[in-house]
Amino acid sequence: MNLWLSYWSAQNSNDDVGLYLGVYSALGMTMSIFGVAQTIIVLVVCGLRAAGSLHESLLQNIIRAPMSFYDTTP
Repeated sequence: MNLWLSYWSAQNSNDDVGLYLGVYSALGMTMSIFGVAQTIIVLVVCGLRAAGSLHESLLQNIIRAPMSFYDTTP
């Protein structure tokens, strides 16, 4: 977007303001869409990894618990 703004500001004519503004807004929308997609992907991937490791450690602790734990804990 900075490159487009510098190109736009270097132009001397004001005839194609609609074109420059349209390209600038399209770049902004594209950046917004990719930002939201990146956030969703990171949250899903990290959330699944965290849930998997938490479940794995809890399962290992339950399996390795002594039998007396199950006799005294309902």
